[in-house]
Amino acid sequence: MSVDRCVCFNVSFAEMLELREQGLTFAEIRDQTGCCSGCGMCQPYCRLALATGAESIPILRGRDLARAWQADPDAGLASRESAPT
Repeated sequence: MSVDRCVCFNVSFAEMLELREQGLTFAEIRDQTGCCSGCGMCQPYCRLALATGAESIPILRGRDLARAWQADPDAGLASRESAPT
């Protein structure tokens, strides 16, 4: 069994990754889609999906779940301040 979306708002990780490709940060994706703002159970999975590019993540338990909470969802995202204008 795996997790592939925010169930509360029916936002798939694939949709979130498309928004990431457009340069949106985790906070912007959350604001635009509502993901992670319902029950919150998907937040570690959303963070991990954005950090790794995975569209589906196995159910996590224990230390793996704790590590997912620490995943940097904006890792690898070019800083807008440093991007040429």
